[in-house]
Amino acid sequence: MGQREIDPRLQELYDKGVSLFSISKINTINACLYQAYKTYILHQRGRNNVYGIMGSRVHDVLEKIMNDEATEKDLLPALQSELADMEMLGIDFPKDFKGGTSIRDGWISDMEHFCNNFIKPSGNFTTEELILLQLGENRWLQGYVDLIKHNNDGSISIYDWKTSSQFTKETLLEHGRQLVAYAIAKEKEGFKVKEVAWIMLKYVEVKFMGKARSNSKKETLITKVLNRRKLISKLKGYIENDLYKLGYGEIDIDIMLSDAINNNDMKLLPQEIQDKYIVKPYVRKYEITEELKQETLDYINKTADLFESLGKDESEWRGLEVDKKNSFFCNCLCSHGHECPYVKKYNDLLELNKTEDEDLF
Repeated sequence: MGQREIDPRLQELYDKGVSLFSISKINTINACLYQAYKTYILHQRGRNNVYGIMGSRVHDVLEKIMNDEATEKDLLPALQSELADMEMLGIDFPKDFKGGTSIRDGWISDMEHFCNNFIKPSGNFTTEELILLQLGENRWLQGYVDLIKHNNDGSISIYDWKTSSQFTKETLLEHGRQLVAYAIAKEKEGFKVKEVAWIMLKYVEVKFMGKARSNSKKETLITKVLNRRKLISKLKGYIENDLYKLGYGEIDIDIMLSDAINNNDMKLLPQEIQDKYIVKPYVRKYEITEELKQETLDYINKTADLFESLGKDESEWRGLEVDKKNSFFCNCLCSHGHECPYVKKYNDLLELNKTEDEDLF
């Protein structure tokens, strides 16, 4: 994100010396005390990762578009320019399990499709709005909301741009706390929050009439959430059947489908097909309950209590126990993973086991 000017409300809290937390800081503390120690005690920024850099760049351009300081045509050049800079600096996407570039290729294909198809939503929006939520006498939460829509009925809707992959059921609560905290803060300001949601940039939502199963007798409304790069390939069977119904021959269908799949472009198909498939950005809504609000507040305060209870000695800030499940995050996404002794221990043991296995043959 670009450098922000300090909001007077935030400066006042700084001057008072209150304890200020963000959801990012809270999640870091809860996930790994060693990372929190390096970041918030020693104030070391660590190493940037490609996802953070690219995500920030896309966010910046989207903010400018929403504020009429840029247009949709600026998205793709900005993405390509940042990718070129990352390549020059030697910052790359993680390799897949075969050592290939499928992770990089997939992310870029999804985001290029987004850049080529994004249309600025209509309505009254504000961007990067500061939220401040008092948690206690001397403790506050701060954050910036990507996008707030001011609805005609006086309510607001809160949205967060996401360039990441889909959230699993297991991680939904963790990711949802940010939206919950934003909603609580705006409600305390007197706003009615109509909905909160993530705008998942790598995905689209597709709605169309079709047979849910091959043996179904009637067509029903089908809704699918697809990676943008797989839009046509995932719909191939449905589109093929539709083309047969429209009277196209097998050769023509093969040519049209091949062209549409290779270019991942619905516009290369007949207008009747284009009209049948309603493709929209994927807005993943998150339902907020009173229980979720209390859980979020308890989580934030419990984690802040832990942070404030520890001293300055590194020995008190034990790192995450690295295993197969979290090793991707620790090696590729953690800003201090390259210098973390817990990551080094895991990688050394992994290499040792690999060497021992090779010695057996």
